[in-house]
Parts: sequence; structure tokens; C-alpha cells
Amino acid sequence: MKAAIQVNHSRKENVDEPVSPGSQLLREIAGELSAAAEVSSKIGVVAHIRAKKSGAADRLKTCTGRLHRLGLEAKVVNAAHKRAEMTGSWIVHELVCEGLLKAEDYFRLLALDLGIEFSDAIDAKRIVKEASPPNFRVGRTAQVCCRQKDGSLVIHTAPDSNAEALIAETLQKFPVKAGMFRIVVPETVQLALAKLKAEQVAASASSRLYLQTPHMSAKFTLVSWQAFLLGVFSLGIPLAFLLWPMVTFAVFHILVMATFTIAVATRLAAFRGLMRMSNPYVPAAHPETRFPMYSVLVALHKEAAVAPQIVESMSRLDWPQSRLEVIYVCEEDDHETQEALASLSLPASHRILAVPPIGPRTKPKALNFALEQCSGELVVIYDAEDMPDPMQLREAWQRFAVEGPEMACLQAPLLVTNAGRGWLSCLFAAEYACHFYGLLPFLDQRGAPLPLGGTSNHFRREALEKVGAWDPHNVTEDADLGIRLSRHGYRCSVIGLPTLEDSPESLADWIPQRTRWIKGWIQTFLVHNRNIKQLYQNIGITNIILFEILMISFIFSPLLYIISIIGFIFIYFNKNQFFILSSYLIYWDVIVFAGGHLSQWILSAASWRKAFGTRIPLAAAATFPAYWVLGNFAAWRAVWKLVRSPFEWEKTSHRPALKVAGDHGQERNKRLEG
Repeated sequence: MKAAIQVNHSRKENVDEPVSPGSQLLREIAGELSAAAEVSSKIGVVAHIRAKKSGAADRLKTCTGRLHRLGLEAKVVNAAHKRAEMTGSWIVHELVCEGLLKAEDYFRLLALDLGIEFSDAIDAKRIVKEASPPNFRVGRTAQVCCRQKDGSLVIHTAPDSNAEALIAETLQKFPVKAGMFRIVVPETVQLALAKLKAEQVAASASSRLYLQTPHMSAKFTLVSWQAFLLGVFSLGIPLAFLLWPMVTFAVFHILVMATFTIAVATRLAAFRGLMRMSNPYVPAAHPETRFPMYSVLVALHKEAAVAPQIVESMSRLDWPQSRLEVIYVCEEDDHETQEALASLSLPASHRILAVPPIGPRTKPKALNFALEQCSGELVVIYDAEDMPDPMQLREAWQRFAVEGPEMACLQAPLLVTNAGRGWLSCLFAAEYACHFYGLLPFLDQRGAPLPLGGTSNHFRREALEKVGAWDPHNVTEDADLGIRLSRHGYRCSVIGLPTLEDSPESLADWIPQRTRWIKGWIQTFLVHNRNIKQLYQNIGITNIILFEILMISFIFSPLLYIISIIGFIFIYFNKNQFFILSSYLIYWDVIVFAGGHLSQWILSAASWRKAFGTRIPLAAAATFPAYWVLGNFAAWRAVWKLVRSPFEWEKTSHRPALKVAGDHGQERNKRLEG
């Protein structure tokens, strides 16, 4: 059984609730059922039935008796009951999620006891849309209405103990109504509804943000004034170089070096903040009660090779299985990955979700599609290669509880742990350490918008939906979403427990990934600079300055690196043509180049120490300029890709993790050993 019992089975049995979705469904179709007035009236009092403690006790007795008949020992059933009381779940759900019970066995026996036919499939084409739930999120419903070939209506239901009692009482008075019910397992309902509404949801996932707030969507790259300005520069700069070459070159060079100066200042400010920073917030122990539903979305594309690793990592998450759903989000035609996952005997709380090929084939579109179908109050995103700390969900949950509803997202740090496997991996690890242990905490301290990482983002679902979720047309949907959350008045922050992951080890993987990042940053920069006045109203002048500085550092520094070196050489060998300006430009160039290398080194050294607890390798510190040359190539490639294929998602290939040497790899190796 690859899917958990749904959340409508995850409620405490003695909790007062309004009329259930299933009751409402029966109300809706009652008019089409012959002699169903009595059924409708009976359903009208379901809330009162649920409120009776004596009724809850009877239902529990009936349920436990059925479990004993299935061969479960009393101590096992009692332990599951205690867990259900602690988590706000249902005893059957607990047993299924723990792998102690097959859902099909329980519901088959339930069907036998009720005298109702059990069905192992639902024809999605026969579902009555008007009588079905408006969406199919896990937990909203576990039953649908279908029209049979003869025109009659049948309710396919996976009832919890409350609904079971209602059905039993109804059939006791109206035994002829047994034919209007079919007992199914929740997964059957889920799959049928998913098939029915897949295209509709995929279309919504592709267009939701654009329809909701078109000015914050990257579906179109430039607005009119941006396109006009780009045209002016495209024509004006070559003309200026032709007419006034020396003056134009001097002005252009000054602007380039100003960009690098800003990047240096950003690194130094982040280093100063890192030195002042206290240890990350460590939450106190939280009583294990009233756990919210947590949805874990894992976006996968052509990841069959790492399927066992990611399933193992997700299985280690320390969270009550009855309040957890792990969804592996795959493209519909990615049969290899789906088959690899299916072959692993997934836990009951894990399931595979296929995304139809509608709209852009991007990770954010896939995540939007999954969001429509998950049930968690809290949602976290992981990538194929991720190995999150098992306690990370608990830390995020407790931070959310402390911070209040304005805290929309918590970013866990990403710790690259294959740094010992080559020069490129080492530099990448240093860069990640700077970003997640230096820059993001620095911005967090100032309440500034956070350019989120693409994984290990923990969200309040309500906030995520209010801002339109991810932009399916932005290839750095993470950075964009962090800015957009801030513009809507929400906060983003960081937590301490990391996610381990491997970095690219070859240029064939690194270049496309870096190209995608820079292309997405350009998209984000253009989108949020469409209306400066509105941006100011949203986040204020201080945060605007920080945002612009970040984007300049992320985009223009790599774009202009080689140009600045050429400019320095040109000025040095043409001093006489620049007169007095030449000496100042050369001094400035030397200071900026030296300052850039030094600032990168000290921030990397401090961040590396924070992340790994060791010294940064000297080779990494000495060779950052070569790394920046590679970034320059990727940056100009990103510009070309933005023009030719703005929504193309260049995938980063992943391989199963290998053990690595060095102190920084010890924790990772322990994780791999299980």
C-alpha cells in the first residue's frame, strides 16, 4: 500500500466537528436517490453523533474488535490508540502508517461487516463532478459519487469510524440502501480524482500566479519601458563608443568597477554580521501532541539512479507517520523514475504523483501541481540529492509556532559534503557556505527579503497559497518567491539544522546549473523592478537597496568580470589617453580586484568554519578568480538562453552519494551508513 489513509481518517474520534464532506456529498445527491429522504435527514445530525462520548466509545470498541479479528495483538492496538490520541489521528491510520496493517485488509473486513460490496477501482470517467469535492487534497474527502451504467448513483467511500457508524445506522433502518455504497481504500479515491482533474490542476499550476498577479509573473520578460530602455542602450552604447571612444570607455569602466565595489561591500558586511552572529535558534522540546499535517514535496526528473537514496533520506524524517505525507513529484512521461520509486515498497505515508505535460516543464510548475493535492498545513521542498537532518521538520514547526503567522518560510542551510572530491566541488562548497551561513543570516538579521535556496524551504501553506505559490515561468523560483513573500508582508528566516547534498563535480553539470541560476536571477530582477514605486511601497527603501545590491552581485558581477580585466589592461597600456583619470582608475581597479579576492577569502573562511568546523582548503581560497572566470562564461550563456529559451529548465544530473574523506565528510558518511 503506497498511500496513507487520508486525513479525514486522521482526526480524534471524540472531537466535535461540523458536518463532514461526505455528509454534504450525500445531501447533494439525495434528491436523485429513490426514497432517500430518511437518509438525508439522518445525515443532517452527523455532527451530533460525533459529539457523543458514548458513541465514540462504541465506535472505538467496534474498530478495535475488527483489528483483533485481523490478528493484531491487544498491546499493538492499544499502543496505536495512544499514538492516535497524541497526534490527533485515527487508530487504523496509525497502524497502516507504521506498516502493521494493510489498509485493504481492514476495509475489506469493514465491507463484509456492513454487508457492502468492496471495490478495488473507480472509473474516473463515471465520477459525478457536481457531487464530487471541489479539489482532491488529501484529507478533504475520501469518497466520491459515481454514476453507473444503468444511471444509478453509487457512493465510493473509505469511511473512518464516524462515517462507518453513520453508514451502519443508515443501513440498519434502510437495508435496501446497501447497494448505493461501495467500500474502497483511500488511495483508490485519491487516484481516481487525480486522474479526473489532472489536466485542470496542471493548467491552474501553470497560470495561477499570472492570473492572480500578472505584474509579478515572469511569463513575459520585459514590460514596455524596460524594452524601450534596453533598445536605447543597445543602440546608444555602440554609437557612443564610435563617437567618443575614450570618454565612453571611461564611464563604462567606472560603472563596472562600481558594481564590483558593491559586491565587495556586500561580502564584508556579511562577514561582519557572521562574526556578530550567535548560534542558531535551538527550540526547546515540544510535547508530542496536536502535530500539524506536514507535506514533503520532492521534485524529481530522470532521477531513477538516486531513487533509493532519496526514499531512504525521507524515511528518516522524525515526524509522526500519520501526520506526514511524502510526495515524489515526477513528470508523467518519466516512467523510469516512477518505476524505480514503485519498486522500493514505499512506506504508507509516501506516494508518487505524475505531472501532466501541460504548460512549462519546470520544477515550480510541478510543485504547484503537487501543492494542489497535498494536505499539509506545513510544506517543505527537497531535491533528489538531499539528505536533511531528521529533526529538521521539528525545528521548523517549533519556529513557526514561536514566530506567529507572519513567518511564512524558513530556510534550512545546505551543506555541501563532497567538497573533497575535486577543485570544482570544493569551490562550490565554499560558495554555498558563504550563502547559507553568511549572506542569508545577515539578511535575516535585518529583516530583509531572502533569496531562498531551491530546496529545504519550509512554508506555511496558507501564506504560500496567498502569494500565488511558485512562478512556473521563473527558473529560480526560489529567489523570486522569497522576494514576493516579503512584498506581501510576510517574513522569511533561517533555521540551524542542515540538509546535506552533493555539488556538481564536472563542468558539464556545473555550467548548465549556473546558467539556469543566473538566467533566473535576471528574470527575478526584471520582474520586481517593473514598478519601482510599488516595490518601495511593499518593502521600503532600505530593503529595495539591499535587493538591488544582491541582484547586482548575483548578476552583473559574473557578467562583467572578464570585461573589467580587459578594461584594466586597456587603461594600463593607454595611460596617456586618459590623462589624470588614468591613475585613479588603475588605483581603483587594483583596490577592487584585491578587495574582491580578500573579501571572498575571509567570508569563505569564516563561513566554512561555521559550516564544517574546519579550515577552508588553501587551494580554494587561492583559486577563486579562476572560478569567477567560469561564472563569467555561464553568465553570458544565461543571457543568450534568456533570449532564446526563457523557460527552459536545464536539469542538473545527480548520482548516488559516495563516501568522502575529511572531517567535513564524517557526518555525511555516517548518514550514508544508516
